[in-house]
Amino acid sequence: MPACPCVRSGRHDRSVPAMTHQNSITLTDALIEVFQAINTGADLVSILGTTKDVAMRLIDAERGSIFLRDRAGRSVWTLLADGVQMIRVPEGRGIVGEVIRNNATMTVADASKDARFYGDIDKQTGYVTKSILCAPMCNRHGEAFGAIELLNKQSGPFTEEDERTLGIFGTQAGLAIEHVEMYEDLEQNLHQFQLLAAIQDNINAAMEVDQICREILSKLLPLVGGLAGVIHITIGAKPIYCGYSAGDGLVVWESDEARECPGFIKDLIDAVESVPPERRDGHVINLPDLVCVEMVREDRGIGYLAARLARDESRLFNARPLDYLKIIAAQTVTLLDKKEAMDERKRSEKQALLGSMLSMVVHDMKNPLCGASGFAQLIRQKTGDEGIRKYSNKILDVLERLERMNSELLMYVRGDSVQLERSEVRLRELLEQLVESMAESFALGGISVSVRCESGEDIEIQADRDRLVRVFTNILSNAREAIDGSGAINIVVGGDNGNARIRFSDTGKGMPAHVARRVFEPFVTHGKKTGTGLGMAIARTIVERHGGSITVDSTLGKGTIFTINLPIP
Repeated sequence: MPACPCVRSGRHDRSVPAMTHQNSITLTDALIEVFQAINTGADLVSILGTTKDVAMRLIDAERGSIFLRDRAGRSVWTLLADGVQMIRVPEGRGIVGEVIRNNATMTVADASKDARFYGDIDKQTGYVTKSILCAPMCNRHGEAFGAIELLNKQSGPFTEEDERTLGIFGTQAGLAIEHVEMYEDLEQNLHQFQLLAAIQDNINAAMEVDQICREILSKLLPLVGGLAGVIHITIGAKPIYCGYSAGDGLVVWESDEARECPGFIKDLIDAVESVPPERRDGHVINLPDLVCVEMVREDRGIGYLAARLARDESRLFNARPLDYLKIIAAQTVTLLDKKEAMDERKRSEKQALLGSMLSMVVHDMKNPLCGASGFAQLIRQKTGDEGIRKYSNKILDVLERLERMNSELLMYVRGDSVQLERSEVRLRELLEQLVESMAESFALGGISVSVRCESGEDIEIQADRDRLVRVFTNILSNAREAIDGSGAINIVVGGDNGNARIRFSDTGKGMPAHVARRVFEPFVTHGKKTGTGLGMAIARTIVERHGGSITVDSTLGKGTIFTINLPIP
C-alpha cells in the first residue's frame, strides 16, 4: 500500500486544550459543514483541516488526523499543526495502514498494547495516544484512498455508535474530497494546456531558445509554487543553462560558467547535481522542496528541468509540481525539435533562394568587373607615373579578389567544396597589409587597429592566402560595425603546441548569448543593417578546411574576441 500523509491536530507539547460535549454536533451537521467548506472554493489542505476538526467534534476526540494516499506512491510526510514540521509515515505501518488495506473501520481501546500501533509520532510530538478510532475514506468506486484517525475520546471509550458514525462520515467525506481533487485536476489540466499553448506561440513567433526557456520558467514557477527554476539542455554541441527566479530574472550561460551564476539559481543546480542515485527514480527527482525531470530525446538524456519549491503543505497530498514538470519537459523537447525542424527548413529555403539570387548577381557583376579591370590595366600601361601604376596594381588586386570572393560565395551557397591553394604565408605580414588596405575606413570611424606578435617574430604557415584574407576581412568588418563611435581592434599573433593562434579583440557592443552561440551558422546576423549572415559561416568553413578552429567569446556591452587556431607545418 502506498504511504500516507497525515494532517494532525494539537501542538508539540503534552498540554492539549480540552474539548467538551458542548462542541458535539450531529452527523448531518458535520457533513453540511464539510460541504459548505467545499462550496467556498477552499483548497484541498484547508478542506482536509475542516474535515478533521468536524470529525473531532462529531466524536468528541482530543486529536484527529487525516491520511491520504500519495499519488506518487512513495514516501510521504505527516504535517503537524504548526504547518512547518513534517514527519514521515512509513508505508503500510500503523492502525491507519490496516484500515486502508482492509477498507474497514477499527477501534483500539489501548494503543500501548496493540503491536500495530505506530508510536513514533507520539515520541516526536510528546503526545500520549491512549485509544484510537479510525475509519477509511473511499472514492466513488468504493476503494479506500485515505483514513480519518481520532485519538482519545474525552467522555470515555469509543463506542460502536462512534464507529458506525465515523464510518458513514468517512465515506461521505471521502467522496467530497475526491470531487475536490477531481476539480483541482481539471484546473491543473487547464493550466497545463494554457502553458503549452503559450510555449507553442513563442516558438511560432521564432523566438530564440533562451527566450523560450524564459517563457517556460516564468509561467511554470507560479503554477507549482516555485522559487527558482533551471533548464539545462544541450543545443547543438553546447550544453547551456537557463535559470530564472523572481529576484534574479533570466540568466543564460554556458556549462563551463555554471558556477558563476546568481546564488539562488546556483544553489538549485548544486542541489540537483548532488542528489545521489539512490534518491532518484529513473528520470525523476521528487523531494519535498525540489523536483527535477530529465529531458529525453530518443531514449537519450539531453538535459533537465528543475524547480525549487516553497514549503507548501499541499505538496504532501498530490504530485502536481512533478506532473507539471513531466509534461512540460516532454513537450519542451517536442517543441524544440519542431523549432529546429522549422529553422532548418527556413535555412534551406533561404539558401536555395540566396543561391538563385547570387547566381544572377555574380553573372551581372562579371561585365562591370571586367570593364573596371580593363580600364585599370589600360591606365597602368599608358602611364609613366610610378605612383599611378602602384595604385592601378592595387585596384587590379582588389578586383581580382572580388571576383574570387563572388565565385567562392556562390560555391558555398551551392554546397561545393572549398579547394585550397596553399603557399607560405607570414601571418603578421599578411595582417598588416590587410589593415593598411582598410586603414581609411577605420580612420573615418575613429577606430585604431594594432597588430603584434607575442614572440616578436612572425609566424609562417602553409595556407591559402586569399581565403585567409577573406576570413580576416570578415572578422575585421564585423568588428568595425560593432563599434559605435571611436574604439579599438587589437590583433595578436602567437603560437603553441604546433598551432598558430590569431586573436582579434574589439571594444564593440558585443553579442547576446543566443547570437554568440549561433554566430557561425548560416544567415545569423545581429545589429547589422546590411549583410547576408554568411560571413562567419564561410569563415568557419575556410578555417576548418585548413585543419584549424575558430571560436568566439562575446560579452554584451563589452566587446567580442574571435580566436583562430591554424596548424604550423
